[in-house]
Amino acid sequence: MTERNRIIEGERVYLREMTVEDTSDIVRWRNAPHVVKNFIYRKPLTNEDHLNWIKNKVETGLVRQFVICLKENDRGFGSIYFRDIDNENHTCEFGIFIGEAEMAGKGYGYEAQKLSMDVVFGEMNMKEVHLRVLSENKAAIRNYEKCGFILIEGEEDYTEDGEKILFMKAKRS
Repeated sequence: MTERNRIIEGERVYLREMTVEDTSDIVRWRNAPHVVKNFIYRKPLTNEDHLNWIKNKVETGLVRQFVICLKENDRGFGSIYFRDIDNENHTCEFGIFIGEAEMAGKGYGYEAQKLSMDVVFGEMNMKEVHLRVLSENKAAIRNYEKCGFILIEGEEDYTEDGEKILFMKAKRS
């Protein structure tokens, strides 16, 4: 890992830009049962799907995706992404997943999310970031709130399975 690939470093983790070489890890993480259960879109992801995502979303500037890495060994274990990037209105949608189950619940995701807020409101110059979260995912909601997201009252939706989706937003301070 070269220093230039590191976007932003925290105490225990750093974020780096996702590359095509990360495809097999991203697909494996995204299809892990503990990740799928908290995703709104639950269909299995294939390598081809991910490569199309890179070509049609990342390379066009509609998405910016990072791999979350542990500083002590450079091991990637999850991903953060900003999608539907609207540079005219300075808005986008946030998403995160911890792909390696043993890394969840240790504060790494929260640290990575805090770092990503510096990227999105600083380097990316966004004014407002939105996210969608399943109402039953209480741990994620608490982390989002600790990072400055607030619930958008009166806005909700439902998954194909009937699970309630909440909407949250954070604004640049």
